[in-house]
Amino acid sequence: LKGDGKLEEISMPSPVARAIVPHGADRFLVATEEAGLVSLRRGSDGSLKQDNTWNKGAGLCSDLAQAIWADPNGELWVGTDSGLAHGTPGPDGAVNWRCLTETDGLPAHDITAIARLASGRLAVGFFLVGVGLYDGQSWSLFGAEDGRRSQSIWSILEREPGVVWVGQIDAVPLR
Repeated sequence: LKGDGKLEEISMPSPVARAIVPHGADRFLVATEEAGLVSLRRGSDGSLKQDNTWNKGAGLCSDLAQAIWADPNGELWVGTDSGLAHGTPGPDGAVNWRCLTETDGLPAHDITAIARLASGRLAVGFFLVGVGLYDGQSWSLFGAEDGRRSQSIWSILEREPGVVWVGQIDAVPLR
């Protein structure tokens, strides 16, 4: 939906967009179901055009991207059905990807939500497992044993420091 209230069709390499986040003043990142992560840039004419795509061949854990977090420092976190991809910008502007899986300490591989908390920790929703908190070194997991009624996590939002909303199948509890 453009500022003038009109719909704008954008050609995409996948018919399904799972998540969309802003990335700078004129760019958006789209997690797609079949093509990984797509970067859209607004041109001088105001239209959005695809300017980059990262998929499994480019370093993502899978072509099924489900969640995105873009840090202000340029780092990207992409949740897939096969792990968590961490992208860091290189000196030439290219993104260098590292795929984190259970062998790297990830609590599970099917990632459905990502948010950066005010504490600096990364909050990650895992399908059928719960919510993981990553401090850059290790993971803490909050699941059924911590009172979560559902382990199917779909969204995470820190409303204010220390107040985290978790969207799940049967409720939106505060933690």
